Amino acid sequence: ASQEQQRLELAQAKANVESMASLRRQQVAFAKSELDRVQGLLERGAGTEVDSERASSAYLDRQASLQDLENQLAVLPIQEQSLGLAVESAKLRLQQAERDLDRCEIRLPFTALCISRDIELHQKASAGQRLGRFLALERAEVVCMVEPRRAIGLFPKLGEAFGTLDLTSQTTSLFNELRRRLDVLQIPADVTWRAGEGQSQWRGRLARASATIDESTRAIPLIVEVEDAFTNVQFGVKPAMVPG
Repeated sequence: ASQEQQRLELAQAKANVESMASLRRQQVAFAKSELDRVQGLLERGAGTEVDSERASSAYLDRQASLQDLENQLAVLPIQEQSLGLAVESAKLRLQQAERDLDRCEIRLPFTALCISRDIELHQKASAGQRLGRFLALERAEVVCMVEPRRAIGLFPKLGEAFGTLDLTSQTTSLFNELRRRLDVLQIPADVTWRAGEGQSQWRGRLARASATIDESTRAIPLIVEVEDAFTNVQFGVKPAMVPG
């Protein structure tokens, strides 16, 4: 918009200079005619040197003024071309920005609840910028810290179900294999949350185990997935299973 305004102002300036140049040409023609008349009188002995010099000076002044205007007119096309290129470049950038905006749609790969946001509506987001925190609503995960000695008692048939694994084999993915076999076993896990005299309970299943033991507690982190953590929510009876 600014460059378009500059181009309009330049066009108006060009029209003004052309109008002034036309007037200067008339003045130059008049000054030349007056100079010729005075010099003719001087040649016939009816004029003076002072009148001739005055007419010559006036003619030269008009010519110099006209030359300044013609110099400005000679430069204006270059300025027009430069400004035209700048306008076209700005249009191309605008078109690219509009295309980028049309293609810019950020989608989460799951149904989620926005817990906090770090950007406002219509604010420009840069690449890599954090937009906010989102809670996936398809399922919730609960981390259970279980001591190794209790884990054996909790899952007496787990070793038998898993059999023997060769973790050095390149074809064996420990975590994929654990998840696959746990999916087959469908080991249930009840999650209970107590608040005062009341309590809420969800039915889940053991999904996976952490690859490492917690350094501070020396316990094994087991992850339980709850499918209905955000369905059939009843405040005071069955709250949503939110972080914390």
